[in-house]
Amino acid sequence: MAPTPEPPISLLADLLHQVEALEIRLQRLRAGLDNLIQLEQFDREHPGSRGDRQTSGGELQSLEQAVDRLEAELVSHLISWQHLQQPFWQAVRYGGLGLLLGWGLAWLAQRP
Repeated sequence: MAPTPEPPISLLADLLHQVEALEIRLQRLRAGLDNLIQLEQFDREHPGSRGDRQTSGGELQSLEQAVDRLEAELVSHLISWQHLQQPFWQAVRYGGLGLLLGWGLAWLAQRP
C-alpha cells in the first residue's frame, strides 16, 4: 500500500523552514568570508607577523571545510528520497506495465 502523501501546507512549511536554515548558514558563511578578507588585508599590511599568518591559514581551512559541508548539505537537500519517492514508484509502475505489455505483444506476434 502506498503511503499517503503529506498535505501541501505541511510540505510548504517544511520547505520554508529549510530555506530559513539555509539563509542562516549563508549569513554565517558570508561573515566568515568577511573575516577572512579582513585577515588577508591585515596580513598584507603587516607582512612580518607570522602568528597572524598561521591564524589566517587555520581560518581559511575551517572556512573551506564549512563551505564543503554546506555544499554537501545543499546537494543532499536537493536530492532526497522524499522528493524522488513518488516519481520513482511511478517509473517502476509504468515501466513494469510497459514491459509486461511489450512481452504480451511479442508473444502475440510470434503466435502462428
